[in-house]
Amino acid sequence: MKKMETKLSTHSKTMFIRNIYECDLINYLDKKYPVYLIDKSILLTCPEIIPTSQGWQVADNNLQITGKHFVIPASVILELEEQKRQEGLDSFTSKDLLFRIRQLLVETDYQTDQKSNGKLVSAIYFRQTDTLFSVFANVSDTELDLLGLAFGSGYLRQKNKYPQIQTEHQEIRTAQLISAANQITESLIGFQEAPVDGWAEDQYDTIQQKPTVEILTCNNLVTILARANGIETRLFEFTKRLYTGRRDIIVPPDFYNDFLASKDGIDHQAWQEYFPDEPELIANEFISMTPNLELYDLGIISPARDQYAHIGRFDQKANKIVHLTHYKNFGIRLKNEGQAMYAEAISNPDISVVFVTGSAGTGKTFLSVLGAIKACDLGKFLQATIVPCSIDVQRTLGFLPGDLDDKIGPNVEPIKNAIQNYVKLTNGKISKTLENTPNNCDKQRNLKDSQSTIRTESDKLYNKYFKNIPVEAARGLDFANMFVVYDEFQDQTPDQADMLLKRIAKDSKVVISGDIKQVHQHGLSKQNNGLSYAKQLCLGLPMVAQIELKDIEVVRSEFVQAIVARQS
Repeated sequence: MKKMETKLSTHSKTMFIRNIYECDLINYLDKKYPVYLIDKSILLTCPEIIPTSQGWQVADNNLQITGKHFVIPASVILELEEQKRQEGLDSFTSKDLLFRIRQLLVETDYQTDQKSNGKLVSAIYFRQTDTLFSVFANVSDTELDLLGLAFGSGYLRQKNKYPQIQTEHQEIRTAQLISAANQITESLIGFQEAPVDGWAEDQYDTIQQKPTVEILTCNNLVTILARANGIETRLFEFTKRLYTGRRDIIVPPDFYNDFLASKDGIDHQAWQEYFPDEPELIANEFISMTPNLELYDLGIISPARDQYAHIGRFDQKANKIVHLTHYKNFGIRLKNEGQAMYAEAISNPDISVVFVTGSAGTGKTFLSVLGAIKACDLGKFLQATIVPCSIDVQRTLGFLPGDLDDKIGPNVEPIKNAIQNYVKLTNGKISKTLENTPNNCDKQRNLKDSQSTIRTESDKLYNKYFKNIPVEAARGLDFANMFVVYDEFQDQTPDQADMLLKRIAKDSKVVISGDIKQVHQHGLSKQNNGLSYAKQLCLGLPMVAQIELKDIEVVRSEFVQAIVARQS
């Protein structure tokens, strides 16, 4: 048999093999690599399953990467192209996936032989993990021509309007995926059925082991139809590490002391030298450092200047891990590290957009309202604009009496409640009155008077600084010179989130808050909602900070902290 030469890519860890059956380096038929077809549901759930030219960055407990052959059928590539033309988080992910696949193929000079149509022949080989990756051409030229007509005629837009068309289209793509699995199985059997010395062909067939070809999917329809057609399926269980905007790390005592003693922070280069295996820092990521100590080392640690001196923030522009300084002007005593990071991001003039996520009772809304009051009081912004979540506005709030403010009033009550808590916290006269009242009768009377004062003062602050705008009225607006709060952003659709992000203008500060675990809007999920979409879209931008408040940082009450802990 003729031996095919392999072509090294510019990256020594990978190579493109034009014919895997003729390559001595991998001995493809002898090793019997199991083949796994990746469907669209897996790609959208875990884009990291597509390798770079340097190799894979993901594996899971259910399926290890080593010694496998991963295949993406061309029909799945076309599904991504179709999805890209829609809107929402899946559209954004599809664009990213297509770019990743294209970049991989270009960097490795991937190009199959035209004569190999219908057969799995070429692959990219990753030496370090002994893994192969292929794109399998299971779509004919005729189908490609028809697809072009579909794009031009608006068929793909119509299929979203008409469920019957959408279902039929999904069934066609599922059939193509199953057909690809059958084609690959036949291809592998065809290459395996060459006569072996000492064996007659009929004897060889009795001991021939059927090649392993499975579809990786988390789609129920694909699983049912594939198994009904004799194709094995496997669930790819991948727990994605969501970006939290913060990391806790144990550091050497000398690094810790150097950071505390530094005036301008620690250079990023020093960080990389100390922690070469740590994931790359992201713009405005917060680092909570704990010195690695034995009992006899306690004396060598420098005393911290303040409670949060051990926390740094990666300033991408300065290329340094800098100290937190802006939170000190927030005006209240912050209760934990998460709140200190959140307050720092709100108060930092170099950060325009702050994402904050976390469980109920962590102070997301309260600190955003407090930041708005402080900033407007100092004259930094013209006003504070509140854009509350919009849950079935036309069906429910539309029936309420009154003008626009009255109709969306229920959705801004959390903001008004936060202002009332701010008044209670900062008005010393109210707190002293309640604490110093000796008997219950006087205390009840004073509590009633205090509540009246709180409502009056909070209404003054709200009317002075705040304006609420429903999502439907925000389209086309420009939020220049404003402090904007997007509350409960997980209940916005990706389309609404995209529109609201584009309202952010020059000299504005925007706080986007929500809890991905509490999605209330019909049709949305933990993976597909406005907050998830916006966080992924804005990840790594130098003017954006993202902070996740931990469950242990719930401050509302011991009861809420206890039930949140049970739900974790």
